[in-house]
Amino acid sequence: MAQANIQYGLKVTRCPDAMRWYSSHIGETFPLLAEYSDEFKTREPAGYTNFILKTDCEVVELTSE
Repeated sequence: MAQANIQYGLKVTRCPDAMRWYSSHIGETFPLLAEYSDEFKTREPAGYTNFILKTDCEVVELTSE
């Protein structure tokens, strides 16, 4: 039996700054690409690499088989 491939994503939980790219994406999940001191690197829907503040999201486990 094949082992599940576990990946992590970022679920946007809040965005008090309306100027951030993810302000209209509350509740949506994006891929976790890298972690930095106060933010995560991700990929936004348009395909660009961007960042989400750690205080504005939670890390979630994504499982694909």
